[in-house]
Amino acid sequence: MCLELPRSTRLLTVKRGPADKKPTYHDALLEEKPLPILKTGQLLVKMNAVAFNHRDVGSAKVCVSRTSELRSPSSYGSVKANTPVLLLGVHSELTERYVAVERDQVIASPDHLDDEHLAAWPLAGVTAWRAAVVYANIQKGDNVLITGIGGGVALTALQICLARGANVFVSSGSEDKIKKAVGLGAKGGVNYRQSDWSATLEKLLVKEAGQGARVSVVIDSGGGDIMAQVGKVLKSGGKVVIYGMTASPKVTFTMREVLKNQQLIGIFVRRSPELN
Repeated sequence: MCLELPRSTRLLTVKRGPADKKPTYHDALLEEKPLPILKTGQLLVKMNAVAFNHRDVGSAKVCVSRTSELRSPSSYGSVKANTPVLLLGVHSELTERYVAVERDQVIASPDHLDDEHLAAWPLAGVTAWRAAVVYANIQKGDNVLITGIGGGVALTALQICLARGANVFVSSGSEDKIKKAVGLGAKGGVNYRQSDWSATLEKLLVKEAGQGARVSVVIDSGGGDIMAQVGKVLKSGGKVVIYGMTASPKVTFTMREVLKNQQLIGIFVRRSPELN
């Protein structure tokens, strides 16, 4: 089958903005460039949906994670033109409408999800899956705290933990986000803007899970002094899985945590083998 392709592709670029602009967010512009020339083993993919993530706000750059409608100049095994595909991993060049990618970086899109929902999985979804399943190994009945509820990773982790039968508690600086998380199935939440939020969480744990209840796992997006903040509610041998640094890039881990056999686990996603 012969496909008619454009001679150029649109792309989103970041241009340095005025130095006196506060806060400093560089400008995103749409431009055009010639369609990429494919090398051996590459496929041409037309982007149908992409996912922006929180780090894009800080860097004024784009991370995208969804491709659809495969465009190949020839067939490679079972891969055919116009086949919907999902791109694995994070690729900054995918701010373009048409992109050249390696053949082993795409898989067939499942039929039960649309483009927009699929776009969330290679980065936010895989991060949440690794946190809840691969590293934390959440089990039925576990008490889990997810901080910063409202973000894509946190909301996905909430749903994964609930599906595995965990009792999920959340924290946020927004009462509205806490309320919505409870509507999704969380047992309750605390406002981290309150200085005694960990004490409030301890009372909530007793109310919902019984006297002496402790958190088995914390899935955290903030970093900073999270270990000290959850020290009284995290059980001995408990895990803190961190994927972000919205509070601080420095995380304090002391002998206090060592003596309790508590673990600090970091996540950084560049590839998504879990989706294969």
